[in-house]
Amino acid sequence: MSLVVIEGIDYTGKSTLVHALAEKDGIVSVSTPSPELRRMKNYVHSVLPHNARMYFYLMSALLTSELAKNSVGIIVSDRYWYTTVVYEPVLSEV
Repeated sequence: MSLVVIEGIDYTGKSTLVHALAEKDGIVSVSTPSPELRRMKNYVHSVLPHNARMYFYLMSALLTSELAKNSVGIIVSDRYWYTTVVYEPVLSEV
């Protein structure tokens, strides 16, 4: 198992790069938050305070980690916990 993370600010092509890499044999792409969690993203941002949003993104990163641990191939993610730790507090100030 290998987890490769593409970090960066929004709209810099992380997902595009991840999907391009996933076209290679043996590479699986994942997005954070996952499609299941993404459905809750608007609610989380509109109702919950900043600290609770951090837990939402932590849960997303943990799900990515679990997927990677259970994989025999290479997992490439378009974001991970590190970006959230830095980026989410900045956005909460805007």
